[in-house]
Amino acid sequence: MTSETNVTVWHDFIVKLDRKVGHLEERLTRLQVETNELRAENIRLKAHTIALEHRLGKTSRNSSKPL
Repeated sequence: MTSETNVTVWHDFIVKLDRKVGHLEERLTRLQVETNELRAENIRLKAHTIALEHRLGKTSRNSSKPL
């Protein structure tokens, strides 16, 4: 291989690697957004569960299941 061929091979490798990194960064961003949405939903559902338990009058003293 000539040094020009080596440069071309390395350039192509770097371009492919750069694209892969870009795709991974995009995926990471989407996963971070999804994680934040799921955390918010989890908080909302926990609050809803607590509100329903209070409506039923359950406490740790009158329920066989801990709150």
